[in-house]
Amino acid sequence: MKNIAADGKYITSTDSAHFDISLNDLQLKIIADILQGIVNDIDAKVNGDLAIEGKLSKLNYKGALNITDGSFTVDYTNVPYTFSGDLISRNSRFFFRDLNLYDAFNNKGNIIGYLDLHNLPNV
Repeated sequence: MKNIAADGKYITSTDSAHFDISLNDLQLKIIADILQGIVNDIDAKVNGDLAIEGKLSKLNYKGALNITDGSFTVDYTNVPYTFSGDLISRNSRFFFRDLNLYDAFNNKGNIIGYLDLHNLPNV
């Protein structure tokens, strides 16, 4: 079974791209380097569809993703959490809408916010 199916094109003359991507149980470990210093031991399964387009220096994203079986540990507190929920992407932002978060004692919290891929150096 494929974890990523992609169709699209890259235009060298304009340095731009358009890709339609489907994710099927993609392991979230692939973004661990992006969140280094904030969280570690990140893992989850990601499913959904995503369109990526624009110049390579400033790509935009549009789609809906579902996350299951998620887990991570916060570096500052060394506290492990599990999570699941949905992400919506628009432009350079991935919005967390009621991402359910649980600690080791099954206390529940919700993550509401976004991650802006154009501003990652500021994280």
